[in-house]
Amino acid sequence: YEVFGGQHCNTPDCPLTRIISGQKSVMCEVQKEGCNGVMIPCILTAAPILGPRGEVISIIEEFRDISERIQVEKALRESEEKHRALFETMVQGVVYQNADGYIFSANAAAERILGLTLEQMQGRTSMDPKWKAIHEDGSAFPGDTHPAMVALKTGLETRNVRMGIFHPAENAFKWLNINAVPQYKQGESRPHQVYTTFEDITARKKAADERELSLKVLHLLNKSGKKKDLIRKLLELFKSSGSYETVG
Repeated sequence: YEVFGGQHCNTPDCPLTRIISGQKSVMCEVQKEGCNGVMIPCILTAAPILGPRGEVISIIEEFRDISERIQVEKALRESEEKHRALFETMVQGVVYQNADGYIFSANAAAERILGLTLEQMQGRTSMDPKWKAIHEDGSAFPGDTHPAMVALKTGLETRNVRMGIFHPAENAFKWLNINAVPQYKQGESRPHQVYTTFEDITARKKAADERELSLKVLHLLNKSGKKKDLIRKLLELFKSSGSYETVG
């Protein structure tokens, strides 16, 4: 007690007391005070040495310094807390899918951008037709070609893929810029999951489309000589750009 004291010394929880009381062995984490007064985290193992009649004649205690393990665990917890805070507060959406493509986790930004709660997303895959995914030209974007599914299939990262996703609350399409990163367990050659990050570029895309449309209109105004041909070409242009109903 005096040489290598600890918080349980002279209490019912003391390993020596527990052995004397009949416990056959004790293993626990304790704090022991070193000769310099510093408390050292240890794994303590205690066992009795019995006499010929089964009585306890002495007790062996073994201490193993676990300071390094404690420091590693603390650093890991701090890192996890930091990454959790980033995951929950970042502006970009993040979705995790397992090896079969099923969603099992998503952050708040993903819920906001996609217009779905995590509960609504869980269990869905990229193959679900409810996404109504489209390419920039308006054609269907098949589920097996979504960035996450491609990353799972090829084992390679997929970067800067643009996709339109139907937002149920707004009854409109949101345009996303998507990156997908496969993740591996140590020693395995196939991904066990994939995480996808994406940002909402709807406003940016709309501005770019409107700018491109304006340039095309100016080009037609400068090129076309006849009013009738100009009107026909403008109607064709607006129709192809999706602005026909606005003009009409």
